[in-house]
Amino acid sequence: MRTLIVSLNARYEHENPAPWYLKASCDARGGSCGEVSVLSATINDEPNRVFAAVAQAMPDIAALSCYIWNRDLQLRLCADLHAAFPGMVLVVGGPEVSYGNGADDYLTAGAGYVLAGEGEARFPELLAVLARKETPSGVRIAEWQAIPSPLPAESLRSPCCAEYLARMKGRIAYIESSRGCPYRCAYCLSSESGGMTWIPLERVFQEIEQLVSAGTKVIKFVDRTFNLSEARTLAIWSHLARYRDAGVVFHFEIAPDRLTAPMMTELASLPPGLVQIEAGIQSTHAGTLSRIDRSMDVRKALDSLEKVTARGNVHVHADLIAGLPGESLSEFAKSFDALAVVRPHHLQLGFLKLLRGTRLWRESDEWGYVYRQYAPYEVIASRAMTALDMLRLKEIEETVERFRNSGRFLLLLQWLSVPCPSEFTLYGQLADLQKEMGLLDRAVSSDTLFRCMKAFLGKLTVPDAMYGLFLLRLDWICAHRNPFLPDWLSDGENRISAETNHLRAAYGEGDEKRGTDARTLKNRYHAVFGVPEASIREGVRYAVGSSIGMPSILLIDTKDINPVTGRPDVVAIPIPEAAAGV
Repeated sequence: MRTLIVSLNARYEHENPAPWYLKASCDARGGSCGEVSVLSATINDEPNRVFAAVAQAMPDIAALSCYIWNRDLQLRLCADLHAAFPGMVLVVGGPEVSYGNGADDYLTAGAGYVLAGEGEARFPELLAVLARKETPSGVRIAEWQAIPSPLPAESLRSPCCAEYLARMKGRIAYIESSRGCPYRCAYCLSSESGGMTWIPLERVFQEIEQLVSAGTKVIKFVDRTFNLSEARTLAIWSHLARYRDAGVVFHFEIAPDRLTAPMMTELASLPPGLVQIEAGIQSTHAGTLSRIDRSMDVRKALDSLEKVTARGNVHVHADLIAGLPGESLSEFAKSFDALAVVRPHHLQLGFLKLLRGTRLWRESDEWGYVYRQYAPYEVIASRAMTALDMLRLKEIEETVERFRNSGRFLLLLQWLSVPCPSEFTLYGQLADLQKEMGLLDRAVSSDTLFRCMKAFLGKLTVPDAMYGLFLLRLDWICAHRNPFLPDWLSDGENRISAETNHLRAAYGEGDEKRGTDARTLKNRYHAVFGVPEASIREGVRYAVGSSIGMPSILLIDTKDINPVTGRPDVVAIPIPEAAAGV
């Protein structure tokens, strides 16, 4: 008996480990499940090619792994396979068929069996039954469609087989050190299943080593709240220091209010760029958090994120969710401003999704939710937030992605945030300007975004506006890693020089220290002289590491890229220009 597990990933770079967990569980049964293989494709692959790959493999059983990102494609594949190969047994599993009425469409399309929840025990059991050519009883089928109790750690076989590892070079891998979540957030499917499973640390370390050796570029821990256990968190973070030169990044989803002093110390000790943390703030309003059963000390969470960000060695990603029950546009704006002050490297505006089986899905009428009836089930209006409010947030989301999260305008936006009473208002104004220029609804180049920002500066009535333009030029150099400015952005009054190889001595590093051929240093250093007289704001001091003032030199090394920001750093050299040989 041949079984093919069909996995449709969101992108090629992502490899969902769930099918490989299932394969490992079946392989451990010593042949009682027959031959099990995995077909790994993406939602961007042409549907007929996926159909053809399954058809050419001619499995006796096709098992479809169903998630929010691939629901519709897997549903079509299910219907096509049932029509073309009526003798093929179709099995569906995954979050999209495990909760609410999510499996109904698949059963109508021809699925024979639905496996809800964790499949490492049930999937091999089903295959063993079918291999014996038995017909499962109705009671057993009903049991397979109910959410089971959490599996013990010894039931979870490692997905890191040779075939899986051979696929991981240069890609994003997912790993778990725990499964489950103690919280009961009303919008999350994890709230519908209780209990925690802790993976032995020895196995976690072994899988990390296997994935790093396979050439994985990013390893994401999928633990819902990674830092639940201080001892385990410290053990894993301490272990990662050995991979400082391995060219890999580790990503963790954490509860920032649960960051203890030892955790903060351990994070601060890690090499720059080795670790990313993602924190789901969602809202800063106590009433909103109470309505979704989310427990969080908001003040401690924000303070902890601000400290981690300020240290500069860990990339910080923070999330908000628009459309939470009872939260208006103005309240969301306050959450945005409170989080923006923390200055995370990535500030994500997410939109509430009413996932089948969650409490908010069941209570949608109570909150007046209007949401899309197809995946990803995004809310488009509620009693507290109109459809136009949500569309406005979509405009601001796109603007934040282009100007803030892209990292192109780091210096300028930090400077603008000081005189601007509300960063939410700032991005709203940027969104309006893009609409005026016809840019918001189409893809735009980096050059166009810089022109847009220059036009935006021209409309502002803030002190030291010329200094803002000066920072825009610095941002151009850092964002493009190029020491040359375009004519429309250059400044004839302030001297900007690309002939800066002689500044190596001022920078304190010569050829012999760098071990670099002098010929390769051409245009590597970029110095900016004649910094405008201005009351330098705290945000810019933070950005460059010191107060800038005459007669300082700003030096940008376009070779050395900060692994956290992805930009070259701006270094202030407070020495007379004559000392640098200018």
